Amino acid sequence: MAGGTDMSSLNQILVKYLKTNNIQYSALDNVPRFKEYFINYLRVVWKTSEENLETRYKITCNNLSHGRAWREVRKGAVYGLWKHCNLKQYQIANLLSVNVRTIRRDMRLLEKSMYG
Repeated sequence: MAGGTDMSSLNQILVKYLKTNNIQYSALDNVPRFKEYFINYLRVVWKTSEENLETRYKITCNNLSHGRAWREVRKGAVYGLWKHCNLKQYQIANLLSVNVRTIRRDMRLLEKSMYG
């Protein structure tokens, strides 16, 4: 009977792990802290004016969600989703409508530029 109890505990741990680590977001706006990060990214990196910021954010997110964004914009979004929002590669790929290999490549390029 003790073996059954151990297996039950392991199952509970596994279920809890899967529930907490397999969160699927349906849109970029649903990801906590992404909008704040990405609006600042558009403001600083792409020098978007304050009056155009919200419109540019919506258009860019739409392009990102459909896999139509420029590579540099996508890398900015990947960095935010990865480092600020703590999402996994497959979650980012799903949100940006690109292959996981593309996300992995973007992450390698980002790491190379950050750490040399």
